[in-house]
Amino acid sequence: MPILQWFGVRRCADLSSWCRAPCGSRARRSEPCCSTDCCLTYVGLYKLISKKKRTAHALRGARDKCVRLMREAVAANDHSAPQEHLRAAARHLAAVERWLLPEVLKHSSTTSLRLTDPEELASELGLQSLAGGEDLEDFMEFFGTAVGMGELLVLAIPSLVQSKTFRHPGTCYITSERLCFRSCVLGMEARFTLTWSQLEWVRLITEDSSLHPVRLRLKRSVEIDAVSVDTLDLMVFDLGVLAQFHCCVSYFTGTGLFDMVPSADQEPVDDKSPSGMRDILSSGPRTRISAVTTDEMVADLEEMSLVWELQRRTTIWHTDWRAPFLPHDYQKAIKWMAIEDHYVPHPFIPEDIDVDEAAESERPPITKVKFLGRYRPCQWSIVVDETSDREGWQYAVDFYLEPGSWSCGVRGFSHVRRRRWQPTFLPDMGEVQEESPGSRAAKRLNSTLMAEKGVSPPQVILEVDLGLIPLEDIRKDLEGDWEAEGNLMQLQLADLRAHEIELGPWTSGPSQKVQGQVRSMSMRVPVPPAPMCPKESRCACTWHLVADEKRLLLESVIMSLDVPYGTCFNVIKCDTFSVDPQTGNILFERKLSLEWVKFCWVKALVEVSVPKEIKSDGEKWLEVIRSWAQNLAKDGSAKSAATGAGGGARSETSARSLRSPKPQSDSSAKSRK
Repeated sequence: MPILQWFGVRRCADLSSWCRAPCGSRARRSEPCCSTDCCLTYVGLYKLISKKKRTAHALRGARDKCVRLMREAVAANDHSAPQEHLRAAARHLAAVERWLLPEVLKHSSTTSLRLTDPEELASELGLQSLAGGEDLEDFMEFFGTAVGMGELLVLAIPSLVQSKTFRHPGTCYITSERLCFRSCVLGMEARFTLTWSQLEWVRLITEDSSLHPVRLRLKRSVEIDAVSVDTLDLMVFDLGVLAQFHCCVSYFTGTGLFDMVPSADQEPVDDKSPSGMRDILSSGPRTRISAVTTDEMVADLEEMSLVWELQRRTTIWHTDWRAPFLPHDYQKAIKWMAIEDHYVPHPFIPEDIDVDEAAESERPPITKVKFLGRYRPCQWSIVVDETSDREGWQYAVDFYLEPGSWSCGVRGFSHVRRRRWQPTFLPDMGEVQEESPGSRAAKRLNSTLMAEKGVSPPQVILEVDLGLIPLEDIRKDLEGDWEAEGNLMQLQLADLRAHEIELGPWTSGPSQKVQGQVRSMSMRVPVPPAPMCPKESRCACTWHLVADEKRLLLESVIMSLDVPYGTCFNVIKCDTFSVDPQTGNILFERKLSLEWVKFCWVKALVEVSVPKEIKSDGEKWLEVIRSWAQNLAKDGSAKSAATGAGGGARSETSARSLRSPKPQSDSSAKSRK
């Protein structure tokens, strides 16, 4: 009628002259026509008010009448009134109204159509009480920032959500306004929130499974764990919980779980349950009758994701441990295992990894794995509990499967040991790591080949105060021509009696994995007398140089090609020259690390003998540096004297001293040889 009043029409009788011609109602009745449809049709405004809107308006009036009748019956203390039927009628009429006018009610609060009193709502749903306690605390912690006015938590259901790409065990929270889900396994979190208006339909899918799959078809796709989905299966473990879920869906959407399912949506989302450990870790837990809670499923996933590190003692008289090496150890030689019916290589281990490389790794050689539907970066930590020592190790005579056969301390016949590594899954690298000038680029200045290769932690074998030596002069010689007469590295190579030297150019830039400059070199050097060793050996070297105002780093990676077992490992030396802030002296530090590229039987012997040789080599290197610094100081004094006497002209003797070392240095070098 407001539209008619805008046209100047105050009552239906004013339209009597308009009504007679089109419908003839005046001829059939003595009173004016009261049909709004007729009047609006003749005026041409019928299309402004659709049939659905008029039907919804009529339903709203009927719903309000049901509510009024309930209140009047309560006020009159009329026990014969069908309260339950009136309440159900009001709820059903409200659901039909929402179905008729989804656009109008989509953005409006639906609280007015539902009960906001907790006890009354629980009675409507057939529940003794609404969810509370820890369930309510967890819900408020994870979803409390978006809680609406009058929103009530109804149920917290342990469930498993699956789609075509993932299976997440977690908890489904049902409220008066929405449906929420959260899963958290080993640091990997997945969650979603759906309002009841976002659901197109919810149905129970018939499937030969120990669980009860409920299909959720969404009106629009949502993103769950970085995957866009428009259909989900909510796997419910308990039949009683399924009945409660049915009541909630019927109440909040107007349709239940047992209505008709479109023929195209009758098949399960994922009809193949994962069988092996690799499939379970990749896609999610299997649906089995023995696991009736999400806690058990999460515990299964955490247990399967554990990586066992296995080691065997070299002999009963040794205290060093290494990867299993006996013939009957077989697959255990890779060291990183999982436990099924027996020890097997862990499914997280890359299939193309070298066995020796994996066995020499100090941590699980796994940086990214496929877990619960997609690849995720991860980091590893040792599990320490009452069954292990302080480093997480358990000890036994052999690699038993029974936990009772292992002890937390070394015993007389403890030939083997094992410990657990647990992953923690991180956010995607692309989402959280973005290189900036002040982040990774700055940290790369401190990077070394040791760190880049991921070898065992380096050991400091030599620390010396060199006195007052200009750090800039050391840098110039190391960056200069190593074959030039008098160059610091030329003196060092001469002291080593190296020959057949082939030097590559310095390379740097973004293609390098470490900061600074890198160059390659090959040479022949004498070999100290030892059984089965030749007099000389070829060596392949990589040199790494990083310099700034307060520090200079010279690193080398050397492999002896002709020495027995020499190709099984690299010797990595890292010499650091730094300025003492208090005295201004140059402090020298040498670190050593061994990179094992192949397995060899003499590993323990090499690890004992090499540090002694590298320390001795470092002491000789320091003698060369001191001698070079003394000559540099004498040349500087001679240059200053010649400059003062000749008015700044360089003397011939001074020029000659810059091109060649002093005779004393040559004689001292020969004496050292």
